[in-house]
Amino acid sequence: MCIATKQQHNYNSKKNGSMVAAAAPSGLRPMLPLILYGYAFNTAFYFSVKALLPQTGWDFTVDPTHCPEDNPSCTRTDLAAFQIVALVNLTYLGLLGVYSYYISNKGVKHGIPNTPQGRIFGHLLEADYVNVGIVVFQGWDFVASIFFEEHCTMIMMTHHLLAFICGLYSLEYGLVPHYAVYFGGVSEFSSIFLAISTLFQYHPPSALVPADSPKLPL
Repeated sequence: MCIATKQQHNYNSKKNGSMVAAAAPSGLRPMLPLILYGYAFNTAFYFSVKALLPQTGWDFTVDPTHCPEDNPSCTRTDLAAFQIVALVNLTYLGLLGVYSYYISNKGVKHGIPNTPQGRIFGHLLEADYVNVGIVVFQGWDFVASIFFEEHCTMIMMTHHLLAFICGLYSLEYGLVPHYAVYFGGVSEFSSIFLAISTLFQYHPPSALVPADSPKLPL
């Protein structure tokens, strides 16, 4: 009579006469619908913002270096919409990272062991959501940047690609949750202000205020 043992529950096959550990479940598959929704949201949000910006009444005066010389009426609302999408994504990553790393009772400080093994192999649901944000933002940003010469540079495209790959593998195999939350979330908190600064570089702050606004002299 065959009696199931604890070891048989932990292993599911034999290879060359040796027991082989059961494959870890995919972390990417259950998050795939959320990732696809993220891509759809970013795309729809970009075109919505781009279409609505001219109706705000703002004079979108753009830095001349970002406009062709033969188009004096250039506003580059596409560039502003791109930065606003980036700002939304970075805000999600930054706030979630800070919450998971410093505040949450189920986050980095309490959800995984504070050991090398825990930091590398421990599973953390909040890290999965950070990795989803990384995959969505970096993947979308990589494709979108192809259409913006300001962003389609070797260093930025390489950054987006490598960050996307790291987030994808970390999500799929449940690796480095501690570092995913810190470097993919907490460190992006500063990028929120960088995105605002970049938006102001393209569109000087006075251009983002309606021409008849009393705040214009400020």
